[in-house]
Amino acid sequence: MNYLLDEPLSIINPKAQTTRQNIRGFVNEENYQIIFVDTPGWIEASNYLLQNTMKDKVLEVFKDSDLFLILVDIANPLKPDSDLVEMIKKIDIPKILLVSKMDLFKQSDFQAAASYYQSLFDFKHAIPISSQLNIGKSEIIDKILEYLPEHPPYFDKENYTDRNMRFIVSELIRQEILTHYQQEIPYASEVVIKRYQESSKGHFIEADIIVERETQKQIIIGHQGSKIKNISVNARKKISEYVDVPVHLYLQVKVIEGWRTNEEWLRRFGYLV
Repeated sequence: MNYLLDEPLSIINPKAQTTRQNIRGFVNEENYQIIFVDTPGWIEASNYLLQNTMKDKVLEVFKDSDLFLILVDIANPLKPDSDLVEMIKKIDIPKILLVSKMDLFKQSDFQAAASYYQSLFDFKHAIPISSQLNIGKSEIIDKILEYLPEHPPYFDKENYTDRNMRFIVSELIRQEILTHYQQEIPYASEVVIKRYQESSKGHFIEADIIVERETQKQIIIGHQGSKIKNISVNARKKISEYVDVPVHLYLQVKVIEGWRTNEEWLRRFGYLV
C-alpha cells in the first residue's frame, strides 16, 4: 500500500504479523478516490486472542470491499491446501493478483507464478510489480478503476488515511521493536502513546512499550538502558522525518501479564470494540 500511496503509512518488516490492524489509505485524484485497506497477514493457526482478532480484521474487510488485491511473493508461494487459499476461494468479489519483487525475477517467473495461482483460485488480472523499479503502479490503478462503482468520496480528499498521528507514531516505534528484537519480544510488545503535544519547539511524545513479562522488560531496556536508548534514537529520527519537525520522544517499558489473551486490554488497545 505504501508504494501505491507514495506515503510510508504501513510499517514494513520481514517478520510475520507486522500489521495488526486494518489500515486505510487513500489515493485521491480529481475524478476518483480509491480506498485501500492493508490487512494483517493471514494466520493459519491462532495461538492467542490477539491473533484471533487479527484474523477477524481480515475477514471483516470483505464485507465492504469492491475488489480484492492479492499480493504474492514468488519465493514464498501459498500452499494449495492452506486455509488462506480456501478463504480466497470463498471471497465473492473480483480479484487481482499482484506478483511482487519482480526486480529479482524474470518475466518467465511471473508467467509461471500467474499460472500456478490460476490453478488455485480465479482472478481477473495478474500484474507484476516492483517498488524498486517503479513497475506496476499505473497498471494497478487503471485496473482498479475498471471495477470501482460511482460514489461521492467517502473521506476528505485532503487526507491520505483515516488514522491519526498517535497511531502512526505508535507504529513507527513498534517497527523499531520488530527490527531490533527477535523471538517472542516483537509479538509480546504493544506501544501506547500517553502524550502527544505539538509546540513551536517541536512535538513532545511520551509512550509506553507494553510487554507481558519482567524478563521481556529487561531485554527491551538492555544493559544500562542501551537498547531502549537505541530504539528511542531511531524512532525519534523516523518520526521527525515523517512530521518534518523536531521530535522529543520519551519511552517507558511496562509489564501487563497476558495482555494478548485478555479481552479488556485488547479492547483498551483498540483490537476489540
